[in-house]
Amino acid sequence: MILYQVLKLDINQDPYDVLDAIRDGQQSIQLPGGTVVDLVRCDTLAKPKFKSYHHMFDCENPDANSRCPEVVNEATGFFVVEPGRSIVFYSGGELTQMASSSLAQHETLEPAKVTPSSLELVIIRRTAMGSGSDTSNQDQPRTKWFCPNPSDGDLLYQWIRSVVELTHEGEMTQFGLTNGSRHTRHHKSEKGRQIPADATITSFGWGVSYRKKLLEEDCRAHDADVNGAGGIVWSLIAATMPQSVIQEVTSKLSLHKVPHLVSRYIAPGKGYRIKLNEREYVFPDADRAPPPQLFMTWGYSAWSHTDPCYATWAFNLNVGREQYETATSDSIDVPAYGGANFVDVSLQVVVVNSAGTLMAFKPSHHHGTTVSGGTTNYYITFAFSKDISDALDNPGDRSYLGDCSWET
Repeated sequence: MILYQVLKLDINQDPYDVLDAIRDGQQSIQLPGGTVVDLVRCDTLAKPKFKSYHHMFDCENPDANSRCPEVVNEATGFFVVEPGRSIVFYSGGELTQMASSSLAQHETLEPAKVTPSSLELVIIRRTAMGSGSDTSNQDQPRTKWFCPNPSDGDLLYQWIRSVVELTHEGEMTQFGLTNGSRHTRHHKSEKGRQIPADATITSFGWGVSYRKKLLEEDCRAHDADVNGAGGIVWSLIAATMPQSVIQEVTSKLSLHKVPHLVSRYIAPGKGYRIKLNEREYVFPDADRAPPPQLFMTWGYSAWSHTDPCYATWAFNLNVGREQYETATSDSIDVPAYGGANFVDVSLQVVVVNSAGTLMAFKPSHHHGTTVSGGTTNYYITFAFSKDISDALDNPGDRSYLGDCSWET
């Protein structure tokens, strides 16, 4: 039954949305899989407390030697989403101050004002895990509704994490469509500044395997693993996120005629495989992840920034979280639940990370993570970079070849 349940994930959890519940003034909903999701109004600030290139800390660190240090916690006016709590944040306009973390501050909006654009941030905990103990610092989640028994869920998350671990620690690795290395996509102005090059440069195409200096056979195996992990994670996203979020993204994919995920070593078409306990499961007729960009990170943190994207949303699944004693962890104060937590500066929200946390966030908001302080997260992220849609919309004299590469 595991093959059926993994492949038919969207059947296990019926599609749902939250807009009517918000219009009705409900304070929470229960998803078909049993997860209770709070509905909290959290309007965007007319002027964020800070913008790009600020390092963020969960606690006061007076001796921290960093650029523009900012403390982001309840004492500084941020809404902190604790592990185990699922929330959909929605807005009704702009406020000069963030609302209290208490649901008593919940305010009903006029039905006409609640639209898909009202949704600001979606956090679903314990994705494909079922009920159980808190996983804020565990990397072996348990599963009830996703697979027939808990050990299958453990194996799935462990395998996805092993795929992510093949990338380089502390770096963001892109898989799928790419504009090439950053240094090939910039040129210097007369004043020496780095200026982004045209999105339709000749380096645009399917990226090389994310591990260098490997035999072609190994590159094919690694790419097949990422393709499988991407297919399963996208199924989780489609089954778990509100339909208005999914529909906005898929409409943009259709508008720009964005291809499904492939790579230099994975030919276009359908199908992917996954590995559980050294056993390979093949889904030959399954659709691959629609977005052609997949990012993998572990041990990665980012200062506040924004990302230009052609879709309103980006998706992020935490497939593991650990705390280590490192050379720098003793010098940085972090809460008991660890650092490297997601921050939406525009909403003034901090999301405490935990394994199985699936988020939909708006990359146009100023966002990033707090400093790690010895905490390591393992992520698979789907984003929709504007330079990719620009290249697809304006291919110039390039033709789309059978091997999925753009050439002049």
